[in-house]
Amino acid sequence: MQLFLFLLFNSVFAKKYELVFVQMIFRHGDRAQVFFIENDSIQEKDWIQKYNLRMGQITQLGKTQSIDLGKSIGERYMQKFPNFLSKKLKAEQIHFRSTNNSRTTQSARLVLEGMYPRQKAAQKIDLEIFANRPKDCVGIISCRKYFMDRLRRENRWYSEEMYKGLLKLYYKANDFYFGHFENPKKTVVDDIDISKEMLKMRLSPGNNEILERLKKRLECLKKKSKCKDRLLFHAYSAHDMMIYALLTTFGIKDHTGLEKGHLPDFSSSIYIELYLNSQEKPFFKVLFRNSEKAEFMDLTSKIRGCKGKAYCPFKIFEQLRDFYNLDEPIMEHCEKRLWIDEI
Repeated sequence: MQLFLFLLFNSVFAKKYELVFVQMIFRHGDRAQVFFIENDSIQEKDWIQKYNLRMGQITQLGKTQSIDLGKSIGERYMQKFPNFLSKKLKAEQIHFRSTNNSRTTQSARLVLEGMYPRQKAAQKIDLEIFANRPKDCVGIISCRKYFMDRLRRENRWYSEEMYKGLLKLYYKANDFYFGHFENPKKTVVDDIDISKEMLKMRLSPGNNEILERLKKRLECLKKKSKCKDRLLFHAYSAHDMMIYALLTTFGIKDHTGLEKGHLPDFSSSIYIELYLNSQEKPFFKVLFRNSEKAEFMDLTSKIRGCKGKAYCPFKIFEQLRDFYNLDEPIMEHCEKRLWIDEI
């Protein structure tokens, strides 16, 4: 009898959450070198000769990673949530956007193929590509594994100790680039919080666009049957920096398993899931994966301001956006000086 009452109580009073929209950002698959040092013995012609790849192009491993990423997305949003995305491709349900380079555009098309195998999804879905980088919201240690023997043979100055030292410097530079300083109290200069200003420039454009897209979906859902927008899944094929920026926005980068200063790996991904509860109030979740094979890591309870809850009130996302928001277009802000030295 007690068990029956317990189950009845939970069925009546438990909050039910319905998934209504997903914003995903994923990193492209494994790629060739993206730049070459002038006096380096390994140049683009070597990649072309050995692997038939030009600078920054996706490798065969990267292609496999992207397809596998697509398969895992399909498993979650077509099987675990069986009434969310249709297993049969419906173009009005999904939209893919990419930065304007071959590795992200090709990764996007391969992810689509993985989501919808044998349906020619990449041919049926128009991939939105932005060519003007300053207006786009998605914004190295070279690939030594492909030429390791030659690197050791032709560069006498190279050593594993040197490589580890360069990596250490690289990871510190990543933290600096995102305004993460070892002593935050020392980042205020002339009443300007340098750390926060750097974070604004890295986070604001992407946060604004994602938040506005989620709000647009919520506004449409309020119209009930009059909502004609059928979009359920929006994806960016982008880079490690954008994923890292979002992890920073939510204050969850230290809960991802990434070591300090390390950026997300190839085919890593972050998911912002939008939900409505039984009272039709909006909530969201944030999930992260550091590879196409990794489990979906639910980091919602760790989000700054969510207070350990499994579903975070949507207003928290708005508050985080406002905290890092710029009150002017990013390019105008970048051209301004924060202070003027009197000489």
